Amino acid sequence: MKTNRVFISLLAPYKAHLWWGLISIVAGNLLGLVFPWMLKVIVDEVIVRGDRRLLQTVVLWLVLAAILKLVYGFLREYLAAVVGEGVARQVRNKLYWHLHRLSVPYLDRASKGALMTHLLDDTDHIKEFLAGGAVDCIYGIGSCIFVAAVLLQMNRPLALITFAYLPVFAAAFVLAGPRLKATYAAVSEKQGQLSSRIQEVLSGMRVVAGFFRHRREADIFDARQVELSAARISSSVWQAVLWTGVEFLSSLGIILVIWYGAGQAIAGKLSTGTLMAFYSYMMMLFFPWRASQWRIRITSRRPLPWNASHGCSRMSRWSRRCGTR
Repeated sequence: MKTNRVFISLLAPYKAHLWWGLISIVAGNLLGLVFPWMLKVIVDEVIVRGDRRLLQTVVLWLVLAAILKLVYGFLREYLAAVVGEGVARQVRNKLYWHLHRLSVPYLDRASKGALMTHLLDDTDHIKEFLAGGAVDCIYGIGSCIFVAAVLLQMNRPLALITFAYLPVFAAAFVLAGPRLKATYAAVSEKQGQLSSRIQEVLSGMRVVAGFFRHRREADIFDARQVELSAARISSSVWQAVLWTGVEFLSSLGIILVIWYGAGQAIAGKLSTGTLMAFYSYMMMLFFPWRASQWRIRITSRRPLPWNASHGCSRMSRWSRRCGTR
């Protein structure tokens, strides 16, 4: 609860940015619905009737939708970047001021590398969370809601088949989420310990050389690397489990919808254009779930995390740091 209050207070100066960002997200989602629907019109009406005039009208609407989607997409990303940078600056200022309030004995005992990590790296993670993970999460939720409404309007039986997989996706995230968050925290902690050790050794290199501790320091460094590698491998395993599970479930859903939809089309109960548009909307419905796993996989190769759970853990840790010592 304390973390939520701190988070809301940091966002308070950016109310206008947040409202315009929300408007751009809603507008982008609505404009994205135009393209599959126009595909249905082209297949069922333009091609069947050979109506070139209607084709020109459809193309003009598609061009207009693409331009507006570009404008709102740029606005969304720009506002997210402004808010992310502003919040990160506030966090850095508060942390820097908090350092000046700490006791001198604590500062003498504390690891300088760990303090630098909290002051710089953690704030960058929070910024990436706001500018990337949070925006993607909100955009994906909005997309799922709008697409679900369109699917129900197009063909209720096919829509119900598609929706049957969504609770399974949610259960996978709920079950794997805590594990992923724990592995992220472990990797961050081990990384901080390794960085702190390097900085301490470099600062005291005269002492290391004077007491011939090179071999001992090398062994300690290798042991820290082993711990970091183990934590990263554990994180990668859980990422792989979630990624492959979501891929498998979405593939099963696509196969089932194609089988049932093709049967309806053969029986004359469903037009070819409707089936093609439904498939496009279904991919839009599954895309946020699959894209989130892609971002998690990219996280393992990038220095900054792009997912919401990691950003929240950073915010929580920052809040605890400012409230202690």
